[in-house]
Amino acid sequence: SSLFVYANRIMIKTCGTTTLLNFVREVINLANKECDMEIETLLYSHTNFNFPHKQPHPYAKWEDETALLNQYFDGTQFVFGSPDKDNWSLYIYDDRKNTQHRPAKSQPQHSHIQPHTHKPNITFEVMMHNLDPVIMDQFYKRDGVTVEDTTRMSGIADFLPGSTIDAFQFEPCGYSMNGLWRGEGDEALKAESDTTGKRWYWTMHITPEAHCSYVSFETNAPVEQYTPLLNKIIRAFNPGKFTMALVANETPAKDHCDVNVLFGDGDLDGYLLQDMMENKKGHQVLVCNYVKEVEKDQGER
Repeated sequence: SSLFVYANRIMIKTCGTTTLLNFVREVINLANKECDMEIETLLYSHTNFNFPHKQPHPYAKWEDETALLNQYFDGTQFVFGSPDKDNWSLYIYDDRKNTQHRPAKSQPQHSHIQPHTHKPNITFEVMMHNLDPVIMDQFYKRDGVTVEDTTRMSGIADFLPGSTIDAFQFEPCGYSMNGLWRGEGDEALKAESDTTGKRWYWTMHITPEAHCSYVSFETNAPVEQYTPLLNKIIRAFNPGKFTMALVANETPAKDHCDVNVLFGDGDLDGYLLQDMMENKKGHQVLVCNYVKEVEKDQGER
C-alpha cells in the first residue's frame, strides 16, 4: 500500500491480511549484501485488528508477531492501552549506541546511501474508527468523480499543502494516498527542502464500509506542533473515536524533542481524552485515545 525509500530509511505500510513481517528477512539481506549496511533501528506497530481471527499466523496474536521479530532483533515491545479494548502495539529495536562505535563500512561505488546523521526522527499517526457515514460516502467510486476530485473535496489535499500526491480509489470503495511534502507553510522546513531536496512522507488509507470503517494517517513531517494538524484531520473525518501516536527517537533533553511539547495542548473541539500513555526511555512514545463527546454522553444514559 505504501513504500517510501530514503537514503538510509525504508517505510512500508500495508493493510488487510498482508504478511508484512515476511519483509524483514529480505530487507536485512538487502541492507547487508547490496548496501553494505546494518539495520540500526526498526519500529513495527499497529492498532488492534477489527477481525484478528481472520489474520494469518503470526498476526492474530501480538506475542507471536514479536516472537518472530525476536528471531532477528533484540527489541522491546509495548502495548499502549487495554489488550481487550482499543490499543496500539509497538516493537522497537534500537542499536544506535552500538553502531556509533563500529568502524564505518565502505560504501559500494554504485550506492547513493549516505552515513547516518542521527537527527531526530519523528512519526505521527492517527487511527480513526466509527467514521461519519456521510463523509465515508465520498470514498465510494462514483461516475464522473476522479480520485483527484475526491482528494480535494474531502479536504485531504489541505492537510499538508503543496505536497505531491499519488492517490488511488478502489472499486467499489476504498481509498489510499501517498504524499511527499516540501515544507510549504513552514519557512524553515521549506528552506531545508529547497536546499537539500528533502521531502517528508505522509500516507492515508481509508475503509469506508459502515461495519468496519477505518481511516489511518501517518507522516514523518517535523511540524512545530501536531495538534493543529490533528484538528484538520478529525474535522475532515468526524470519527467516533481515534488513537493518536507520536514517536520520537531522541530523549526530551535533545533537540527540543519532547513529544508532549511537540503534540501541543491536545485541545480538540468535540472530543474527550480518555487516556494518555507515554514512554520516555530510549524512543519517546506518546499515545492518546479520544472519544467524541456526544458518544460518551449517550453511553452514560
